Amino acid sequence: MASGELQNEDVLQEAIESLSRVQEFNVESLEQKTRLGSENSFEEVLEPARALLGIFQQIPSSTLELFPDNELNQIKSISDAAYNLFSEILSFSLSEGDVENRRKALIDKVRSQIQPAFTKLHSLVSFAMAKTVDFANLERQARGTIQAIRDQTDRILAELEENKQQAELALDAAQKAAAEQGVVQQAKYFKEEADTHEALAEFWRKWTLWTAAGVGVYGALTLFIHKWSWLAPKSSFETFQVITAKLLVFFVLTFLLFLCSKNFLSNRHNAIVNRHRQNALMTYRALVEASGTPEARDTVLSHAAAAIFQLHDTGYVKAGDNSGASTNNIVEMLPRSTLPISTGQ
Repeated sequence: MASGELQNEDVLQEAIESLSRVQEFNVESLEQKTRLGSENSFEEVLEPARALLGIFQQIPSSTLELFPDNELNQIKSISDAAYNLFSEILSFSLSEGDVENRRKALIDKVRSQIQPAFTKLHSLVSFAMAKTVDFANLERQARGTIQAIRDQTDRILAELEENKQQAELALDAAQKAAAEQGVVQQAKYFKEEADTHEALAEFWRKWTLWTAAGVGVYGALTLFIHKWSWLAPKSSFETFQVITAKLLVFFVLTFLLFLCSKNFLSNRHNAIVNRHRQNALMTYRALVEASGTPEARDTVLSHAAAAIFQLHDTGYVKAGDNSGASTNNIVEMLPRSTLPISTGQ
C-alpha cells in the first residue's frame, strides 16, 4: 500500500465499482438523436465525453488495491461526478422549459470536467501505469526486437553478398562472351577474305585451263600452217614473217597462260592462308583456357600470332625466308596488357 495505512475494504470496493461504471459507459448513447431530435441532440458532447472517459480508462481497476483510502475516495468522487453528469444527459427532458440553455449547460459541464479530472488523477495514473508496466518484459521485448533486427540485417547482408557473387559471375560471363565475340568478329574478316580469294581462284583456274587449251590448239595449228596454200610463204622474207608472227602469237598466248596461272596460284594461296588464320583464331581461346599458367598463355599467344601473321608455304606460293623473324618481332611488340583482354580475364 502506497501510504502504509490500513486500507478499508468497503472503500476499495466502492472505488472499484465507481471507476468500472465510468470506464464501461457507452459514450455513443449520450447523443440521443432519435429521442431528442437532431436540433436538441447531444452530438456536441461526444468528443469531450470521450476525452473525459479516456482519463478514467488510464487507471486499471486491478491497481486500486495499491492506493490508500484518501486516493480511493478521490477516485470514487470524481468517477461518480462524471457518471452522474452522463446520467443527467441521458435523462434530459424536453418537457421542461428553456431546453436550449439547459442542453448547452450540460455540454459545458462535461467540457469543464476534463481539466479538473486530469489535474486530480494524473499522478494516480502515473503511479498505476508504473505498477502495471512490466519493465523486465519490456526489456526482454526490446532485446528480442534488437536481435530480430540483427538477424534481419545478417540475412540482408548475406543476400547482398550472394547477389554480389552472382553479379560478379554474370560480369565474368559477360566479359568472356565479349572476348569470344571479339575473337569471332576478327575471325570473320579472315573468313570473308578466304571466301573472296577462293572465288577468284576458281575464276582464274577456268581462265588458265582455257588459255592452256588455246596454247595447245595454236601449237597444233602452227605445225600445219605452212601447208595451207594461201598462207604458204613464197620467199625467204615471207618465211621470216610467218615465223616471226607465229613466235609473237605464241609468246602472247604463253604470257596470258602464265598470268592466269599466277593469279590462280596467288588467290589459291591467299585463300588457304586466310582460312588457316580463321581456324587459328577460332581455336585460340580453347587453347588459352587449357594452358592455365601465364607462361603457357604467353606461348599460346606467340604461336597464335605466328599462325596469324607469319607467311606460310602452301604449295602454291613459297613464303619468304624472313617470315619467322618478322613474326617474332610482332609478338615481342605486343604489350602484356593484351593477354588478359584476349583471355577474357
